[in-house]
Amino acid sequence: MLEWIASSCALILAVLLLRRLLRGRIGPGLQYALWLLVLVRLLLPVSFGAARVSVQNLVRDADERAASRVVTYVNQTAPDPVPSEPAPAQSATAQPQYTQSAAAPQSQPEAPLTETARPVTLSDILRCAWYAGMAAMAIWFIATNLAFRARLAKRARRIEYPGCKLPLYITEAVETPCLFGVLRPAIYITPEAASEPERLAHSVEHELTHYRHGDHIWALLRCLCLVMHWYDPLVWLAAALSRRDAELACDEATIRRLGEAERAAYGRTLIRISCERRATLLRTATTMNCGKSGLRERIALIAKRPKTAAYALVILILAAVAVTGCTFTGAQAGEPDLEGFIAENSGLTAGEGQYLAASYDLLSEEDSTYYVNCCITVFELAEDRTLTMVDNVLTPMSLTLRRSGGDWTQETFWMPEDGDYNDPELEERFPQAALERLSELRTRSGLPLAMRCFEKAVPALDADVAAAIEPYLYELEENGTTVEDASSTRNMAYDMIAFYGNCAVEYMQEQLKQPDISEERRLILDEAIAYIDILRDPEQTPPWSDLSLAELMSTITAEDIKYIACEITGAVTAEQLAPALNAAAANQTALNASSQDTWYSLTAYLTDGRLELRAGLEENAVYVRYERSAGLREAVFEDSELYWLIRDSYSTSTNMEEVRYEEYRSVIEARAESTVQSAERYGGGPAFTGYELTLFELKDSFEGDSVRYEVYAWSVAYTTDDPDVLPVTGEVSFDAEGRVTGYDSDTYFAVRVLPDGSYDYRFLSSELYQGPNEAAGRENARAEVLAAFAERPQPPVKVLPATDELLEGYGELPEYGDSTAEYAKRLLLLPEQTLSGFKFVQLTPSYTEFYITNVIYETETLTPDTPIIIWATFPGDAPQFGLVFTDPSLTEWHLGLMENWSTGGIALSDMGCVQPSDIHDLSSATLEIFGGSATVTDEAALSEIERLLSASTEITQPKCGFGAVLRLERKDGTTLTLSAASDSCATWSYNGWYYDYGDGNEYLYSFFVPHIIHGLDAETLFGTYGGLPLNSMNWARYCSEFDYDACFELMDKIFERAKTDYSVMVGSLYNTQGLDGALSEGYGYYLVQLYEYDPAAFAAVFYDVPEAQQTSLIGMMAVTLNISSDEFREQLEALW
Repeated sequence: MLEWIASSCALILAVLLLRRLLRGRIGPGLQYALWLLVLVRLLLPVSFGAARVSVQNLVRDADERAASRVVTYVNQTAPDPVPSEPAPAQSATAQPQYTQSAAAPQSQPEAPLTETARPVTLSDILRCAWYAGMAAMAIWFIATNLAFRARLAKRARRIEYPGCKLPLYITEAVETPCLFGVLRPAIYITPEAASEPERLAHSVEHELTHYRHGDHIWALLRCLCLVMHWYDPLVWLAAALSRRDAELACDEATIRRLGEAERAAYGRTLIRISCERRATLLRTATTMNCGKSGLRERIALIAKRPKTAAYALVILILAAVAVTGCTFTGAQAGEPDLEGFIAENSGLTAGEGQYLAASYDLLSEEDSTYYVNCCITVFELAEDRTLTMVDNVLTPMSLTLRRSGGDWTQETFWMPEDGDYNDPELEERFPQAALERLSELRTRSGLPLAMRCFEKAVPALDADVAAAIEPYLYELEENGTTVEDASSTRNMAYDMIAFYGNCAVEYMQEQLKQPDISEERRLILDEAIAYIDILRDPEQTPPWSDLSLAELMSTITAEDIKYIACEITGAVTAEQLAPALNAAAANQTALNASSQDTWYSLTAYLTDGRLELRAGLEENAVYVRYERSAGLREAVFEDSELYWLIRDSYSTSTNMEEVRYEEYRSVIEARAESTVQSAERYGGGPAFTGYELTLFELKDSFEGDSVRYEVYAWSVAYTTDDPDVLPVTGEVSFDAEGRVTGYDSDTYFAVRVLPDGSYDYRFLSSELYQGPNEAAGRENARAEVLAAFAERPQPPVKVLPATDELLEGYGELPEYGDSTAEYAKRLLLLPEQTLSGFKFVQLTPSYTEFYITNVIYETETLTPDTPIIIWATFPGDAPQFGLVFTDPSLTEWHLGLMENWSTGGIALSDMGCVQPSDIHDLSSATLEIFGGSATVTDEAALSEIERLLSASTEITQPKCGFGAVLRLERKDGTTLTLSAASDSCATWSYNGWYYDYGDGNEYLYSFFVPHIIHGLDAETLFGTYGGLPLNSMNWARYCSEFDYDACFELMDKIFERAKTDYSVMVGSLYNTQGLDGALSEGYGYYLVQLYEYDPAAFAAVFYDVPEAQQTSLIGMMAVTLNISSDEFREQLEALW
């Protein structure tokens, strides 16, 4: 349509230009004939052939630039809800991401996509307006001519005139003599024209000339053009001028028939008629009147008697040919729109509010057959306006296309079934060059293809780029992550940012312009931009590609180092590092880099590339690795200066808020001393010889439940005499002094300060402040702190220094304990509720164990009306006296008495214990973990939970994170609130008592976690919790609780993430509890897609899977691959 309009307008303008340039140099007949070209173009919407000179090329080029040459669309209407017939095979496998999810039509280019309702677009509105305008104009045209005919029939009187072969009528219904009628034309003249013989003769001859020229037919066609092109002012101008030129040509022909003697008289006749009113352009009647301006031109031409000059005729012919070639031909086909054909053949469609985009890498092209590796993705917006991939296909494809006029048509296409890169037919159909290129591309990241789809989806769906990438930038800032090789799990955040391609780059470039940006954030932004640049052009060659690593190090200057990432920001400068690298370059050794331990590292970001420096406890040995987009070099150097430059960057700074620390010194030091006593080296014996507190500072303070909560960050460095036998756990590392740091997993100390000055405390995990940003991390931490203290209420008793002022009004009170002991303190014990089985006891000093050595006083009941006085001493930090009782809710209490040195008050340390034997007759069990909770009431499940926990054995404090809460409710109404491990440890604790119940908690948690997983979105499951909930997944239980569709939707999430997240890929090979039957087949199908997506990476992960698990996985996958287990194992071993 647009091409038709453009070529018609161009032709009209060309005729207007020729008409202007050749005015007076060609006869009226030739001038009138030019409009024939316009008439044909306006009535024929088709073009004849394709040519480079066609004006339609301009329209197509502009359209392609605007559309970016890709078939993409947003569909705002929901697709047909009626489900399609499932395929015979894999009917339960849903649609995995980055795979061909449904059987695409094979070699059927004409097969339509699944029909879905399409949104109303601007083109739809304009098309409807065009149709409506045509209808209105057609009605106006018909009504005008019918009314004119009716008026003529009513008032016309026929007369005879010699030589006139058409019917001749006299009527007052016309303003000027005219010719009207198509099938039965007739001449109509005014009474004034008939009143004089000369005017009558001129009028009749004029209209007969119109008839001979066929102007009554041309008038009808001219009106049809106006009906069809009613919106175009150029067409209306062309209609008016062509009618005027028709009159000029008719005048010249009429004079030739009348004779030169009549030229002047004929002109006078025109002048007399000119006073009459002009007729509408939509009337098909010819007319002798063209208005006053038209009359002047007609009289001038009659007087001038123009003739066609020979040169003007040549110009006219050449111009007509050129104009015809430019306006009657179609646009020449440019490069084929491969993305459009790829999207059309993929079998994917966009549903409601979704967007479909395609991208490809051209492998080769032979004889109009294009071999491509392509990605087709369906997107939609998440609630936070970030992009979600609803469906995705990554597959090789071949398309045979042919030019058809100004466009391309598809003859055939082929793609392997289910996007299988191992399809044997692939080698038969693809030429060797294409196969080699495909193999080369598959060794790299698949991100660039997905990136191009994301770049199209962002503006189409108006996605929020900041919301998408800021959580990952925050994660990088928090963790100090920098880009490593593509297989690194630390690289995941950069990958997630890179998905947004140029959209992310534009956002980050704007961020770099902010005046208050930190150096750390600047580095991360620069690295992310450079990483996207590498992905976009992975074949770029670094300028130092021809140098050896030693030569490279010897040439580095301080100006070449743009940033240094080390343990302590700013500890090493470029001015220090550059000469150290230059000197070390001469000392390369033959040491084996793979056998070197790594405790210290430093990364230097160069102008192009980066140097990673690693060192261990072996002095002077430094492993150096240089990496850029192409090439990798590594070697070991021996150099004291470089070694200590790296190691000294790990110097532990001391930051102690002494006043606050003094208040809680006893608790903190007791905890550190307990670690020294309990940590064992490999082979037995103490791992540590001592400790030094390096950090104690207030992290947060807030009000909650009418009390104040304080959270402190604390850190300890432990000394050791044998680093080689240390228990390496968590984030353990050595500082520059050779002390062990990062051993304690609970690096936050939370305190609840009560109105009377007493306090309770909890040691909490280093993961306390996790969140997508600082504010969210703080809110999450506060919630965790409140939850930690809410696990158990405050003890219903107070112990206060028994001052004379306090004792006033109590009278004589019984006193218990040794009042003569050195430093004995007299204390008032005030019950707030009726306490049963009360005991005042002496303990073996300990912070974690409540061992009674002597019962000083006991009574069956102690009420608020019967306070007592007790005597206790506090010679050390650990409690030596305690209280035992049961409150009215039947909660048992074991409280240790501790002195608050800063206030002189008494703190009650809750040292109560739940024994495994207490876990029986359960009515419900609730697990709170991963931001959610799940409750089990099924008797069979409760029986299994009870069996596991009641058989637990007591252990010393393990190196496990206790971030989960397990609430067990017994049938007698007793609630047991246990701390449970949030990692893989099969342990639980209660106020410092620890128990173990097996080899891992996956089985126990599988009763709960499937419910929690069901409520997590993909970002929370993988981004926030790193896929850890899946370790406790039981597929059979999940499917029975929900349905198979939910199961396969979850598999979609897992395997979509596994393709870009190394840790999730690892987890997918282990998280197979409860897979059987159709579930096993479906999971095997997904595993096969993951394997085919990146065989090398899959095989590398598979290598570390235990043999028994390997056998199970191979069996699942071999069914989908339709080969034997042995054959598939051979494929994997070949990759190993």
